[in-house]
Amino acid sequence: MNSPDAPARPLEKLPLVPLRDMVVFPHQMAPFVVGRESSIRALEAALAMPSKRLFLAAQKNPQLDEPRPPDIFEVGVVATVAQSLKLPNGHIKVMVEGVRRAKIRSFDERGDYIGVVVEPMEQRPVDAEQLKEYMGKVLVLFEQYAKLSHHLAFE
Repeated sequence: MNSPDAPARPLEKLPLVPLRDMVVFPHQMAPFVVGRESSIRALEAALAMPSKRLFLAAQKNPQLDEPRPPDIFEVGVVATVAQSLKLPNGHIKVMVEGVRRAKIRSFDERGDYIGVVVEPMEQRPVDAEQLKEYMGKVLVLFEQYAKLSHHLAFE
């Protein structure tokens, strides 16, 4: 919640691409294939903008082929399209880079794709000790994964 003294965070209108079984974080590069007709149109709308930005949010049920606004989580990431490649089957392979977390304030169903108005979320300060603890846990889990994986050299 904004306090009266807090600076207003600018709202941004962006095309929405709902993601199945995937989350993109700020500063993360992520490749994926866009195949749904509405998502392809949203991606094309983003590519037509000078900023090449879109909003990525996970859908609550990955089995849904055409998610509506209630089926989409309200927190996601504003992302920039770094690369796109149209595939022979009509799908588009994209590489995006997450810019910042944002929250959906309203939906604009244009018929051919869903647009959203998003508000940037404040970045939380990092607690160095807590981060160090989490990194240690991640390293232990990754080492376990590397030992069990047949596709990854342990080194």
